[in-house]
Amino acid sequence: MQTQMHVRLINAALDTFTNPDGEEHFVLRGVLDPDTLGGIQAAEYQREILSGSKTNKLVAAFETSTVPDIELGMRGEKYQVRNAGKPDEVYILLDPVFVIDGLQRTTAAKHLIQTKPGSKPRVGAVVHIGTDFDWERKRFRILNQERTKLSTNVLLRNLQTEQPGIEMIFKLCADKDFVLANRVQWEQRQARNELISALTLCKTLGVLHSRFGPGRHANSDELAAAISKTMDIVGRTTMRDNAKTFFDFIDEAWGIRRIVFAEGASYIKTSFLLTLADVFTHHKDFWRGTRLSIETDLRRKIAKFPVSDPNISNLASSGGKSGAILYAIMINHINSGKRSRRLTKDVVDNERVPTTESEPTSAAA
Repeated sequence: MQTQMHVRLINAALDTFTNPDGEEHFVLRGVLDPDTLGGIQAAEYQREILSGSKTNKLVAAFETSTVPDIELGMRGEKYQVRNAGKPDEVYILLDPVFVIDGLQRTTAAKHLIQTKPGSKPRVGAVVHIGTDFDWERKRFRILNQERTKLSTNVLLRNLQTEQPGIEMIFKLCADKDFVLANRVQWEQRQARNELISALTLCKTLGVLHSRFGPGRHANSDELAAAISKTMDIVGRTTMRDNAKTFFDFIDEAWGIRRIVFAEGASYIKTSFLLTLADVFTHHKDFWRGTRLSIETDLRRKIAKFPVSDPNISNLASSGGKSGAILYAIMINHINSGKRSRRLTKDVVDNERVPTTESEPTSAAA
């Protein structure tokens, strides 16, 4: 018969509080001894272990920083204390311990220990004493169903300290001469005056400059790194000016400053912006070296694009293949009626950037 591995908490302390029903509740707070992670069990209410990429990101987090504490439940009240009252006080949990919140973090910590012997990932934990299956299941639902996911826009905003490309874009959004000044969402919730998200803006500028470097990414970390790398190629001032030129043109053609509610403006939707950026980056007619330059005749022609047409509005508000269809319609519109001076494509098609703004938003799982 296999001996049960007892979970141990170091630097731990016992806490108690009274819940709304008047019942006294005990919890232990501390740091898990990495050598005893194998003693933590997972009940049927848990989700499955996620993909290898998710685990790898959490492993990297353990190696470079810290992750949020996990929550555990001990189905019983038996524990031992060693070195009581000393800095190295240890609590040994003698009853079965189940993970309530933090299965992916626990899995990643175990993976790190297995792949890199000697590693000591720091896993903070809150252990609820005297739980059972039903209590844990309800707690799992509360923590996961009612938790507000961290917005990708906040993640991008926080990357400005390490990614100069994002720092440039963030500061641009506060420039009163930029048509989207104070109208880009960098917070958790979108304010009424904000027309587009930071993610949409960064994706658009990434695609716009993808003729010079990387930029077609949906993941916030990869996108931020790609924009910074491309900015090194074209120059900070040039990329900033190109962003202004792009959105100044949209304002001139269809109007950004007069928008009150973004819902009715198809030309400010993610799919439309990415498609227009695609058209520009694929054709040398819009460039003078690394600078975006839209000639007067092209400005007039593109400004006549029927952005109010219901079919165009539907395509601009949709994802998937709608972007490719919208792209073809745009090209046909610009080239229509021309026997000469049709657009000259000098960049091959790249895989389109997904228009959806959903992605894993937090390493905590």
